[in-house]
Amino acid sequence: MNLMHMKYIVEVEKYGSVTKAASALYMGQPNLSKAIKEMEQEIGTPIFKRSVKGVVPTEKGKEFLKYAKEILAQLDKIENLHKESNINAQSFQLLFSGSSYITYAFAEFLKKLDNYENLDININETSALETIDKVVDDEYKLGVIRYSLPYEKLFVSMLEERKLVATEIWTYDEMVAVSKYSPLAIEAEVQSDMLESYVEITDDRALGLQSLLAKKSAVQHNDKKQIYVNERESKLNALSAISDTYMWSTPLPEQVLKRYGLTQLKCSDTKKTYCDVLICRKDYRMTDIDIKFLEELKRVKNSIKN
Repeated sequence: MNLMHMKYIVEVEKYGSVTKAASALYMGQPNLSKAIKEMEQEIGTPIFKRSVKGVVPTEKGKEFLKYAKEILAQLDKIENLHKESNINAQSFQLLFSGSSYITYAFAEFLKKLDNYENLDININETSALETIDKVVDDEYKLGVIRYSLPYEKLFVSMLEERKLVATEIWTYDEMVAVSKYSPLAIEAEVQSDMLESYVEITDDRALGLQSLLAKKSAVQHNDKKQIYVNERESKLNALSAISDTYMWSTPLPEQVLKRYGLTQLKCSDTKKTYCDVLICRKDYRMTDIDIKFLEELKRVKNSIKN
């Protein structure tokens, strides 16, 4: 049973309105309505019914809410015990779409922390859409999402609708990464037709919605050579080991290029511009440790040649 959905339903009863509860929870009304329906399907009975004033619990809904409140109260007590025992812990939470410069900055950030005994850190990689959902639901405090400029209005509208604050980190043109043993490595820059005989290593997971939309609108070329790899480390290792492959990527830190034996090239006739933005809920206040990470991220970004 989804505990977050249980919390949502308690909030709906509190406000007597799905719209008001959605506003208080910093989420869209359709998402909240969907959560209620999923919970109702799980327990096999309606929880709310409509009234002239909004929504009110059904008889079975009242019984469910009674137990839900008891469960959530017990969970609060458990969480408070944990907080009391970790009162001096440094907490940092970040969800992001896979990017080597972010993971490199994270490693450098960890090196500069003072006390490893008091760390409560949760960092993970997923799609842009899941990052948005989990930040809205307060499962993660910070997120970094990436979108291509043609989809900027779509993402800006989505973030505004979900009452998230967005701060630009970096707008950049994608580059072509290849092994230092690739025949392309000797080139100053490449053109798209030079890539036709090479195999592209790609991953659609990070962009999610925009990749799906692009697939629907694009003409599919069956003769295009592609290998789909969803894990960033595996992509870089494959790229390093197979000299006739290439990969579109963010500009990479020099240390990452050296570690995997790669080089990066500009593509003179194809421009793919992306924007990475930091997102958080409007009610979230940056902590000192958040600020330290963002400073390190900025330092790493500024050190990259692109």
